[in-house]
Amino acid sequence: MSKLLSIPSLVFIAIISFFASCSTTNSSIYIDELTQNPNKNTNNRLEHITNLWVGHFSNKMSIEKGYADTNVEQEIIGRRIWKKNRFGEYWIYSGWFQAGAYESALSSSIAQITKVSPDTAFIAFYRIKDGVEVDAYEWQKDEPFDNLKPSDLENCGEGCGSYLVREKDGSYRAIAKNPCYSPISAELKYYKIDAKLKKTSIVFNTKFLDEQLNVLVHYKDNTFFRFNKSELEKKYENFALAN
Repeated sequence: MSKLLSIPSLVFIAIISFFASCSTTNSSIYIDELTQNPNKNTNNRLEHITNLWVGHFSNKMSIEKGYADTNVEQEIIGRRIWKKNRFGEYWIYSGWFQAGAYESALSSSIAQITKVSPDTAFIAFYRIKDGVEVDAYEWQKDEPFDNLKPSDLENCGEGCGSYLVREKDGSYRAIAKNPCYSPISAELKYYKIDAKLKKTSIVFNTKFLDEQLNVLVHYKDNTFFRFNKSELEKKYENFALAN
């Protein structure tokens, strides 16, 4: 087992090896959660924003159409966590995977979404502290990360994260504030995430920086489309969830 890494890396992050047994999950509940309508009726703006992050997403279509600034096929799985343990708070897990390879994440993050103003929120990214071990299949559980506490997390720098600003069309724009520390490699030490969250997709613009905060890599318009329920059920016929 290994601690989870923070936030997305792309082509150059080595795959983290997890040696853990499978956990139990109810696949029908799991699929229902990942394919919920992100625009379902709710007067709670934070809940709506959180729902936009929840789902199973793929950048395959954007690569095939030639408008992604990468040719590496990846998938993102976003789960809502701590709904019962921290009622009234909004926490999410996001795992980045090589397409079809769900046994180990390329990288992952835990983040909290908080209100700034009626049309603006903030998403702060965290890393799991050294020495805190997490089941590699924790993200598949019915109540993921229930054994983890906020005290097991450490922030990635003051102001690390992105503002989430509501657009006229109802989507949200993620605008990076301060860089987030994540020692990806000998050269790459920080990241900044800009994105656009829509009902059907998340479009990422990711910058990786060195120790002096110089931008070394910038991936633009990496679009991840959300799987609907029938697509995800078909997908999991070949890639069974742990049970």
